[in-house]
Amino acid sequence: MGRRALVHSAALDHRTPAELFRWTLDPTAAQHSEHVAILTGSTQAASGWPESLEAMINAYPRTRDSIWQVVYLALAALTD
Repeated sequence: MGRRALVHSAALDHRTPAELFRWTLDPTAAQHSEHVAILTGSTQAASGWPESLEAMINAYPRTRDSIWQVVYLALAALTD
């Protein structure tokens, strides 16, 4: 869910691939970023995705970090 929600929020807010990739670099920074706000504020956002992303961001740190590693690896191609 994490990757899809990040890509979805980036698309809804017309973010660049570089911005999307920066979002994946630090899970603790994600707690203070705008992903959830973008999804919450858009009428085009998929139902339930803001809550799922927020739950992932606020998960137990070890769990969150494991999830975030997968997100980072999935989107690492954006650095090319």
